[in-house]
Amino acid sequence: MFVHQAGDARSALYFGAALAAAAQASFNLQPIESDKSTDIDPSKYAFVVLSDTLALPSIFENALVRYVRGGGNVLIAAGTSAAHHARIPIFGGYSSDTHSYARDGYATVGETDLTHPLFQSMTNQKTADDAPGANTNAGWTDLKVYEVSRVDAAQARVIVRLTDQTPLLMEKQVGEGRVLLLTSGLDNLTNDLPVQPAFVPFVDRAARYLAGSDSIGGGRLVDSFVPLRTAAGQAVNSSAGVEILDPDGHRALSLTEAAAAQSFQLSRAGFYKIRFANGRDALIGVNPDRRESNLEPIPNDLLQLWGSPTAPPATVSSASSGYVQEKNSAHGIWWYVMLLVLVAAVAESIVASHYLGTQREEA
Repeated sequence: MFVHQAGDARSALYFGAALAAAAQASFNLQPIESDKSTDIDPSKYAFVVLSDTLALPSIFENALVRYVRGGGNVLIAAGTSAAHHARIPIFGGYSSDTHSYARDGYATVGETDLTHPLFQSMTNQKTADDAPGANTNAGWTDLKVYEVSRVDAAQARVIVRLTDQTPLLMEKQVGEGRVLLLTSGLDNLTNDLPVQPAFVPFVDRAARYLAGSDSIGGGRLVDSFVPLRTAAGQAVNSSAGVEILDPDGHRALSLTEAAAAQSFQLSRAGFYKIRFANGRDALIGVNPDRRESNLEPIPNDLLQLWGSPTAPPATVSSASSGYVQEKNSAHGIWWYVMLLVLVAAVAESIVASHYLGTQREEA
């Protein structure tokens, strides 16, 4: 759900286009004007975006607070409305003022927390020319920021800072949920992020991060466990059931187990379809650990570590070496084959000479 002001159609256009262009797009964006959000239930949506609309109807704001504390996630873009409203809803911080960089031209990104899940996949796609450990700023190096809101970053994790140390992107844990705060806008007026190449990967990662797709879907190993419920979800609806279809398409849990199970062990390879207690669906691919197929001989030093603790080191080492040599020794069978060929040739000669001798006697 994308909540915006009545006169702001640019933000929803840019965000919706980036979401649709994402490689793993699986979301439908529903734009809603802020003054029409009174009766909206945010729990029906994977995540919520507040774009340049910090003045919300009290009923909807209270519903958002419950939504986030219960495990929902929200992205807030302060935009220009932060200049008129000191308090940032849901996030809980305050905007002291709005700083414009128009006199100096623009500000650029100075620091990026590349360990945050929003940027981890971007930093993994480095070229061969990149130095080891180089800070690529996740593609935000060319970003031009014209206006930001100065928000108190207390109890928040700063993900992106400008060159003057002003926070541009922050995250705060609120109850069981997360709130991402962009201190600028999404309308291509306070910055040019919507037209930067990094915008689509950012929206894609942010959508999957806020929706929890990265944590519940994807690939897992055989015998790993997947959590089916959260503490917040149980507080809201403790009787909600789950549904799991195993690789054969059969239900893996009984009705009693589905109503009470906290986690599930993925005991077989294949694809599992899971509907979690919070209503979200996930397709999880389960594969055996590839280390089980490693046929490389165990190193001697590792065998020595697993040897008998009471045996002398020399004895363990010699026994381990002998074991490895015995397992790795190759026995050729070519000379057996040659001996068999030789015996066959001799037998053939004997039979042939006997046949020729019988022919001469008859003549």
